[in-house]
Amino acid sequence: MAKNQIQNERMLRYFLDSTKNIIQSEGIEALSVRSIADKAGYSYATIYNYYKDVKELTFMSACEFIDECKLFVLDFEYNTSDQKELIKMKAKKLSNYYIQYIGIYHLLYLTNSYNVGNIEALKNKLEEMHNSIFKNEFDNLFAERSNIYLNNLINLITGALLLYINRMTPNSYKDYLINLEKHIDILLKN
Repeated sequence: MAKNQIQNERMLRYFLDSTKNIIQSEGIEALSVRSIADKAGYSYATIYNYYKDVKELTFMSACEFIDECKLFVLDFEYNTSDQKELIKMKAKKLSNYYIQYIGIYHLLYLTNSYNVGNIEALKNKLEEMHNSIFKNEFDNLFAERSNIYLNNLINLITGALLLYINRMTPNSYKDYLINLEKHIDILLKN
């Protein structure tokens, strides 16, 4: 690998890591060319030598977060072969990731195309992640209607998290998990 190519990849990574760090620690609202450059230790003008704009960095960060989230859920050892229990366990694990990184949840589910740029590609990447996490269990349980159930589960998780994060309901994360499990039981009975 040529020295220039190594330097170029290093610079790309500096800015991307800085963007991700800001999203995780301060939220997407804190993102700007200046904040990213400051975090990376470079002039804000330098970013434009490597990235088109902040939207490109935000989109690339979102894609990496999705990959990290998927690994977080799938690399866990689930000690059950019961499909319904597996769905509940994975839903709780997914919720744990988003609660641990609320800025990522906001980026992936509450940010509009103005901030991310290619919202369709982001939606597709999220759908791929949801499928890789849950599709097998839903296919085994519901066959041709599995996509409907999977979409309902994702809507349930993301909506319940929104209510919890905004401190509307319930009062504790423990109660959130109990309520989530009850709602998943209802979803899977129908």
